[in-house]
Amino acid sequence: MGCISGGAAKAVEMHNWEPFFVKKALTVEKLTVFGYKGYQVRDVIHARDLAKLFLEYINDPRGGEVYNIGGGAENVMSIWTEFGPMLEKLLGEEIPVARSDWRPGDQKVFYADIRKAVRELGWKPKIGVEQGVEMLFSWVRDNKNLF
Repeated sequence: MGCISGGAAKAVEMHNWEPFFVKKALTVEKLTVFGYKGYQVRDVIHARDLAKLFLEYINDPRGGEVYNIGGGAENVMSIWTEFGPMLEKLLGEEIPVARSDWRPGDQKVFYADIRKAVRELGWKPKIGVEQGVEMLFSWVRDNKNLF
């Protein structure tokens, strides 16, 4: 699966980078961007799209098939050079970040090839990157007490 985003995601550094960055920005905690100046690319799938897929196909007769599920090529963004400005716009201020070296095992580019799911299931994500970022920001802002 691609990078899952959405409210109630556990915002930890090594997983769920998007909620992690939003939480750090809203709670004014130090944020570190690792590696290639934040140019790393990830696909993003909103948890609502993922849940709808699971619920729709849980009893599908094609059981046993393997599908790559994620945001796909249409829902990619760089983890800081694109996401950072979106987050700063929503926050209404610049976010200071520290920079650090690559972490072992970090990928420069990752996005799920969802063509088989599109072709065989007629499925594709409906919540785009910007809408998903706005929804995530609002949820974290409204639920800061959970962090």
